[in-house]
Amino acid sequence: MNRQNRETLDLAAASVRAAEPDAEEIRRAADRVWARLAVEAGGAAAPAVASAAVVETIGGCADVQASLPAFVAGELPAARRLLIEDHTRECVPCR
Repeated sequence: MNRQNRETLDLAAASVRAAEPDAEEIRRAADRVWARLAVEAGGAAAPAVASAAVVETIGGCADVQASLPAFVAGELPAARRLLIEDHTRECVPCR
């Protein structure tokens, strides 16, 4: 890969990392997660989507790191486990 292509790729990657989703996009993503959890649990999607408003959130690395012992022990609820897994895919220090 030549230098110009490498610089273009670096700029594109930096742009993707810097993009912050807005609150509505985050809410829609949470709704999709709850719907999928409901389907995997064999229930209807609608009640799970309605309960998305009471989802326990992760405020950042400190919340993730505090949850890691329970995560490793397999003691977290499915929704929290998914949030931890998602965070650790993106955050090298927490991984």
